[in-house]
Amino acid sequence: MKRLVGILGCLLGACATAPRTTQEVRDGVKGGAAFTRWEERQVHRPFSIVLNDVRSNADRCLNQDARLGGAGPYGSWGVVHFTSSTSQTSARTGEMVVQGRGAYLLLADVEGAAPKETRVTVYGPSASGYKDLFDAVFQWAQGKAQECPGL
Repeated sequence: MKRLVGILGCLLGACATAPRTTQEVRDGVKGGAAFTRWEERQVHRPFSIVLNDVRSNADRCLNQDARLGGAGPYGSWGVVHFTSSTSQTSARTGEMVVQGRGAYLLLADVEGAAPKETRVTVYGPSASGYKDLFDAVFQWAQGKAQECPGL
């Protein structure tokens, strides 16, 4: 949770204008926005099954509170409630979004590439602590059991 301190500040708008739509997240990250990265993988499973698995695991794991800052003489920065939402945006596309205080923390695009092929693209913070979050989304997309990652 401590890894949120610097990253969340940038994502909440301290470093630049915060994105207001998922398309702005995609454009910003792919355009090289500071402290962000994206990763894409192909999954050998049908789109609808991948989207459902991502949805059910995100609902189970990513709706949680995280305390910013640590215990110390000045206390913590507060608690942020993160929520995830997953939606099918067309017959062959969907997205999973994690937000805290109205700011985007993570975006995952799920796109049917062929009848039994699905492309999953995850956008989020580049801090090494978020590798677990990226990996969890890809594991869920592959239908593999995965413990809930920490935010």
